[in-house]
Amino acid sequence: MRFRKPYACIMMCSLATAGPAFLWAQASGTDAVRDLRGKADLTAADLSAIDQHVQAQIAKVQLSLDDARAIRRFQERLADDYTHSSNSAGFKRHFAERCGALFAEEIKSNPNDLARVLLHALGGMGDPAALPALKEAANSAIPGTRALAVLTVSQMAPAIEADPAVLSDVVQWLEQVGRREQDDIVAELVYGALRFTNQRGEQSTTLAKILEARLKNYEAKTVAGYKADASGLAGVLDFSGVFGDADRKRVVRSLAKYLAFYTHRYVYDDLSSTGRGELHILVHMTEQSLTQLTGLAANTSSVAGAIGSAHEDRYNRIRTALEEWVGSPNKTGRLNGGAWQVPVGAVPELEFSAPVPEHPDDPTPDE
Repeated sequence: MRFRKPYACIMMCSLATAGPAFLWAQASGTDAVRDLRGKADLTAADLSAIDQHVQAQIAKVQLSLDDARAIRRFQERLADDYTHSSNSAGFKRHFAERCGALFAEEIKSNPNDLARVLLHALGGMGDPAALPALKEAANSAIPGTRALAVLTVSQMAPAIEADPAVLSDVVQWLEQVGRREQDDIVAELVYGALRFTNQRGEQSTTLAKILEARLKNYEAKTVAGYKADASGLAGVLDFSGVFGDADRKRVVRSLAKYLAFYTHRYVYDDLSSTGRGELHILVHMTEQSLTQLTGLAANTSSVAGAIGSAHEDRYNRIRTALEEWVGSPNKTGRLNGGAWQVPVGAVPELEFSAPVPEHPDDPTPDE
């Protein structure tokens, strides 16, 4: 089976190895690392033996990427090597580390099918010692490979949380990925990965930085979807009680800009009914987040409420409701002063005075 559709592959294939192990080690011959399993400390020669064993398995599966059974045997073999009852804790750690390092090199030069096979194998292990391979996969030019790297990190969450230093490293890495990611699905997964139960303050700071960085997509008009935005706003609501004062102000200023961009796109862009419906949801989530972060009660004429109305002056109501939040040259908004200091209009270069084009899904006064 060759993975032609990376997103379909991600959703259909389990990160964990499915079913009982076939004990491929016994079926394929002797256990090449049997004498190393009980060791607490491994020598350079021992690590070299592990490398040779893992590389032999990689070479074997690389010749059979069209064979689902060969892929399954490869993943089961490595899973059995990692969970073998004779393994010491030291062997398990070193085995995962060597897989991470060796897989990273393979992923760098083979970013397609082999990379995804290797990532699924690491997901089955669930050991953060293999993180170098996931970090390399996140640099891939292929969105599906990047997505699987982030999903695998989420799969490793319990083991990652067990070590505060590892968790900090992962959160910092997710920030780097989230700030630069342009694919909507991968960015959505990054936001979703920031759900560790520990060190939530550190995660909330990372979320604030990613939200701020991704505003550049709206400024450059390169936004291709809204799944990431919805996930990011869900994260804001989740962390609303965790943000420190500085991060809270940072997020409010970012959300004010998002609200202005969402509203402008809804009023002026030529979008499908689905796209406009998604924007309506994002506007509602943004206003909900602003209310929760600032303590300012939402006006009865919220932007989301105005969008959902059937009044003939609906678009004037939408613009007026936005003005209540972010102000205009003629009016001070609730976020312009106080602790928030949002610039007038939030995104001053957005023009709201032009005539509104007709939209096919606009309600009529009789509806």
